[in-house]
Amino acid sequence: AVTSLDSQLSGNSTRHWGMSQAYDPDTNQVIFCYGDNNNSDYGTCIVMAADKSHGSAVVFSNSGSTYHTGAVFNTECHSDGRLMVAYHTTSGSNDYRIIGGTMGTKTVTFATGGHTVVDAGSNGANQADGTDICAYDPTANVAFVAIENGGDSGHNYVHACTIDTSDDSITVGAGQEFVATTIERMQLTYDPDIGKTVLIYDNGTEISARVISAVAEDLGITLGSASDYSVSSDPAGG
Repeated sequence: AVTSLDSQLSGNSTRHWGMSQAYDPDTNQVIFCYGDNNNSDYGTCIVMAADKSHGSAVVFSNSGSTYHTGAVFNTECHSDGRLMVAYHTTSGSNDYRIIGGTMGTKTVTFATGGHTVVDAGSNGANQADGTDICAYDPTANVAFVAIENGGDSGHNYVHACTIDTSDDSITVGAGQEFVATTIERMQLTYDPDIGKTVLIYDNGTEISARVISAVAEDLGITLGSASDYSVSSDPAGG
């Protein structure tokens, strides 16, 4: 049977921005995050239970418009049910932010201390083109977030983030530049065969991939060498 998620979204009469999803294996629930076009584009999540019923929408960002989200479930904290959501907002100067939360039955309780800034934008130039900007790496127990840094001429960086299960606050490590040009299309995915995260991006001339790793204690990032696998690209820089 197919259940329409749209019927549960507020208003359900128009589009919603930058939807991502994460799976909670402990409660067998799926979390959908998006910018709600019927509620000032606020960052919002809704949780679907195993029986395909949904809880009420929960707003995690009510400042600016949320256009891209990256929801991940922290499996190393699975007994505590931790969710991490990276997102791009027009608030500030087009900031990248991340917020943590605790899973409940068809709901999420987000950190009372609110979000942590991954990168503050500069002159409205901090963007990202609706891609997979966040991935959880269970080997390092961090969430990687890939961004376009408006404060560095749009160059692209990746940050490692950890969550404190005592209050769901998130610590963000220093960014590591992975391509010194302006791109807006990148994807992060964890490869369980090698126990590392792979960063795929358009470097302006080719599609490239790099293996990345992090140390949870200091959130330092190691970047592997780039491997180009396509000579045709469209970086959509801006």
